[in-house]
Amino acid sequence: MTDDDQPQASAPQDPEGPGPEGPSQREQLDALLESWENLDTGEGAAEALARSRQRWQVDTSRLWITVGFAMMALAGWGMWLTRHEVAYWMQRGQEPRDLGSLGERFKTGERELDVPSNLYVHVRELFSTYEAESELERAGTLETQRFYLDPLFNIVVRTNRPAPDKPYHRAASIVVDSGFLEILENRRAFPYDLVVPIDVTGRLIRATMAPRWHRKPLRYFASVARLDPAEMWLLLEDDPPEGYGMFALFWMVAGALVLSSAVLVAWSIWGRRRALA
Repeated sequence: MTDDDQPQASAPQDPEGPGPEGPSQREQLDALLESWENLDTGEGAAEALARSRQRWQVDTSRLWITVGFAMMALAGWGMWLTRHEVAYWMQRGQEPRDLGSLGERFKTGERELDVPSNLYVHVRELFSTYEAESELERAGTLETQRFYLDPLFNIVVRTNRPAPDKPYHRAASIVVDSGFLEILENRRAFPYDLVVPIDVTGRLIRATMAPRWHRKPLRYFASVARLDPAEMWLLLEDDPPEGYGMFALFWMVAGALVLSSAVLVAWSIWGRRRALA
């Protein structure tokens, strides 16, 4: 056996030297000792844990502030939509304002009603044209409502009465007051429309301020009569202010909701500032 064939003893490896697959045991031990030295006490660990929880925890104060503002906006929006109904309800107990005979006012040259909107009124001598019916669903049942247009002052009247009995069979022999010739010349009514006067008591409101559930009939009459909605009125017959108590109750509830939401927001903002102080 030659010297080359004899086994040679390998040199002992330094336990502190690097190994073939990574850091040596000494380096691992030094890293472990350094990590222990860098560890905070229990207070530092608690702070780190608190920061971690805060990062994932829901900010309840901000949540309540958002909820409070949303509730105030919703209640305020509802109060804005029903402000005219509440203003009309405040006229309860009053006698209807007498507007007199609209026929006489027209014959004296008046062409526009110089009265405030949203009034409880009594008017005499209206005339009906373009009679129509509309169905309104209330409490799961369909309610039929009748409408007609007064051609003198462009008043759309909602009524529960049947259509007036007009003398259609005498259309050729009807004599119309000369003060209404303008209406006939403009083809806004037939002679038999102007001989059956109607008296109405109810709520008088500008068409532009009318509740949204009456906008469809108003659009219909504006279309067939070729009128500007800004020049039209809506008269709700047999609709006294006392019937609008539900809107006043809604305002009471909405007002309480706005007040409680404002307190909630203020309390949440105060608590948030105190927590951040």
